[in-house]
Amino acid sequence: MLLTKTRQVFDKQLQFNVVVHIPQNAVLGAGEAEELNIILESADDTSATVSLEAVDTIWGYKIASQTVTGNNIDVVLEAKAQWDATTAGQASIKKAVLNWADSVKYFQFSFIDSVQSPKIKTSYKVTLLDMAGKVLEEKIPTADANGLVNFLFIKFRDQKAMVKATLDVSRSGQIIDGKSVNFRMEIPLKAP
Repeated sequence: MLLTKTRQVFDKQLQFNVVVHIPQNAVLGAGEAEELNIILESADDTSATVSLEAVDTIWGYKIASQTVTGNNIDVVLEAKAQWDATTAGQASIKKAVLNWADSVKYFQFSFIDSVQSPKIKTSYKVTLLDMAGKVLEEKIPTADANGLVNFLFIKFRDQKAMVKATLDVSRSGQIIDGKSVNFRMEIPLKAP
């Protein structure tokens, strides 16, 4: 009995020169870098298709067009907003806590902002309020390089007071869909 097996063998190798056009409005500042991968999805003697993988980018990108001429692939990218009201909104504020810091006898407020980009300007205003809504103290803090904001309210020191805080966040930048995101969060006093 004769048994014949067949298998498919790749009998050619294709090579393409790829030119990627980055949009002129996707400007990077000094020391900024981005990493993108152009992935060959399919190819034959007359056509090829590529896709885009954003590894580490400041801008958002999508492929606007791709043209194949011989062994040349010309890819034109379009810049798009990397952030929107969901990703740069309330969900971006982590571990927001208002508590009484017994060691220093002040109310302490802290949070971590996960939106850290040189292309986004962010400002914060934190207001300490009594339960009736009367303003007791306001602060305009800044985040450190890791997005951490941590400070003390030093004007109001009544440990037994029932207080809450509001956090107003305002963001603007070209890489935000609609160019800006503004929101308010109310943070209750954490029980001791």
